[in-house]
Amino acid sequence: MRKVFTTCALLTATVALTSNASAATIFEETFDSIDSANIELVVNGGVTETKIVDANAFSVNSTSFSVSDTSSNALLIRTNYTAGDDGKGAAASVYIKAKDSEGNSLKVTGDYTLSYDVYMSYKGSAGTTEASGWSITEGEEELYYYMVGDGGYSANSFRNKYFNADGLVFDNKFGPEEDKAKEAFGDDGVPAFQWSHVELVVKDGVATTFVNGEEFFVAENALTEGSASLFYTDHYASIAAEEDFQWGLIDNFKIVDGAAVPEPASLALLGLGGLALLRRRK
Repeated sequence: MRKVFTTCALLTATVALTSNASAATIFEETFDSIDSANIELVVNGGVTETKIVDANAFSVNSTSFSVSDTSSNALLIRTNYTAGDDGKGAAASVYIKAKDSEGNSLKVTGDYTLSYDVYMSYKGSAGTTEASGWSITEGEEELYYYMVGDGGYSANSFRNKYFNADGLVFDNKFGPEEDKAKEAFGDDGVPAFQWSHVELVVKDGVATTFVNGEEFFVAENALTEGSASLFYTDHYASIAAEEDFQWGLIDNFKIVDGAAVPEPASLALLGLGGLALLRRRK
């Protein structure tokens, strides 16, 4: 089962899915089993953990959680949640690299839509330095997007960056006080403690990032063809005081042929009938 988002976010995602229903699926991973998942997990830096859990009922150490109204597996990721062998914390990241039918790194080309669902947690009083996002890489080039769970990076909390062989080309960013963040997540403008639907829509070489149907970034003259990954990361060495609450869930990683642009304005056309689409089987 798909997770339950806010009503607005799910209806937005439904519009995008409906508009692209006939598009060919290039890649799809619903994380039913770590053994059968068509991905490569690449770990960098400090202490990390990855495992498949039921989002409806799972535990981190002795603390129990439920972030879905139905039984549904997802990939749990923890980064830099405890000290390493040297007794210190360290920045850490986990990349979830899509693989093709032959087990090689999947490379996207032309027009396509990459999407996934993410849930980010932290202990409310402690804050977090953890972020999640997508990445397209080719050689020394990388185009990526990330968002920080509690918006604690201020104006850097939502970021779209592009590097080529010569270095940084652009670094676009904004904070949770921006209207588009509030439209996507609510009055506080932060993604934590809710399911978010993220989409990278590439059309004619332009890469547009949408979150819960809201347009966050438009990247022109940047890398759009290469290896496709998602990631979950902690950019800093500090360790959270409440490690049980520092984690993220990722599900429904999908890439389809063609550009499926969300249309939030058309949500009104769905009416109450759209509520019936709030749940769907994987």
